[in-house]
Amino acid sequence: MMKLELKDSQLNGQDIEEVCSGDALSIIKAIDKLNDSFIKGNIQIISLFNYVQNDISESLVSYKVTSYSTAHNKKLPEKLRFYTSHYIGCCRIGDISIMLRPRYGAKIFNYMLKYAVNIYVAPNESGNDSVASNFYWLIALLWKSMLNKALSQGHIPKDYVRETKNLESFRGKLNLHQHIHANLTNQSKFYCTYNTLTANNTINKAIRLVYSILNSEHCGAIIKDFAHYDERLESMGVALHPIGVAEIDKIKYNKMNSVYRPVMNISRNIIQNKGLSAGKDKSSTPAYFIDVAELWEYYLLKVLQRNLPDYRVYSPNSYYGDFLLENCMRQIRPDIIIEKDGKIVMIIDAKYKGYTQIGRTSSSGVHRDDLYQMTTYLYHYGQGLPLVGILSSPEVQGDNVILHNFANNKLHRIGVVNIPLSRAENSENVEVSMREIEKEYINKIKMILDSQTIN
Repeated sequence: MMKLELKDSQLNGQDIEEVCSGDALSIIKAIDKLNDSFIKGNIQIISLFNYVQNDISESLVSYKVTSYSTAHNKKLPEKLRFYTSHYIGCCRIGDISIMLRPRYGAKIFNYMLKYAVNIYVAPNESGNDSVASNFYWLIALLWKSMLNKALSQGHIPKDYVRETKNLESFRGKLNLHQHIHANLTNQSKFYCTYNTLTANNTINKAIRLVYSILNSEHCGAIIKDFAHYDERLESMGVALHPIGVAEIDKIKYNKMNSVYRPVMNISRNIIQNKGLSAGKDKSSTPAYFIDVAELWEYYLLKVLQRNLPDYRVYSPNSYYGDFLLENCMRQIRPDIIIEKDGKIVMIIDAKYKGYTQIGRTSSSGVHRDDLYQMTTYLYHYGQGLPLVGILSSPEVQGDNVILHNFANNKLHRIGVVNIPLSRAENSENVEVSMREIEKEYINKIKMILDSQTIN
């Protein structure tokens, strides 16, 4: 089996070339098949948070042929240059194993995962990250964490269902037609229609099914804490039967069961992928990918929330956001909003890109589309008040923070403030290094916020 191992977000400045030794065609076919499955939604994207997901229209991996060889008078690709998006994960297509690893290494990825969602992913026995060696481990850890959170915030979800039975005591409403037909000669019973509370609903059935699937994928040691919970659901009449993703999509959430939405999102992915792997194509294994850009956004949100106690820091992405236009469904959702005394003072856009400055052109700084996007945020939320927009990426930049005034609106400013992850990548103690980097980031943000107050 051939292994193709790449890092996420490999763009022009971080591309690598892979000598394919005559197997370039096989790799090209595998990548094309992967991207086609990805765009069609046959490859699962694990959402770490209860966010509104955008439509997927990009490729996981793209390539460019940089050199050719000639064999039997045919021109064949020999050397490829690969480019990747902001997803990590693994899959096998035919004899090609494709692995997309975290751009800044497993230690940094695990730190952000622990900081943002309280999930600790330990290295395996060989010293490598367990995310890469067995991606099902990470899926099981995520599912376990989300279910634990749901159970700590709510009760076992139960629903009312309507039943019609011939009872010895009257209950609900009498079903007269069936009562006469069934009890013409037996006046000791009542044919009634009534509502009864049951735990045998889609949420609990999905939990039992996923628990069974993860056990079958050798993740029993990770989720063994839920053995008694599974038995409890069984004792409450929750059936263990295959259910489809359509049933999960039909779940109606309310105040009582909304805490189960994140665990249902990941359960849906696990159930759908299990169904795909049971199909006819045995050359492909179930594939799961995680959006590192989403993790970067939520990590930044947590850093700001924990270090700015005097401000209200929140993300509109946790709901559907504001409408940009009247009588139009186009929504506007900046990544992070910071308020002081009920007024918005800063908008932060988390960009998992190579931005280090605003720049005169996109090649040396923020892309035009992202600049226009931030301008829209400032226009919408500014309302004639001082407001600053910050783009934050994981790249190294200078110590000085440069804020740019808008040409026709001096109340609004824009700049780049980063958390340089690579500075902690090779550190012996990643956690200590990351704390120092986060402190520098917060100090810069506080300096800007103080200047907003003074103005």
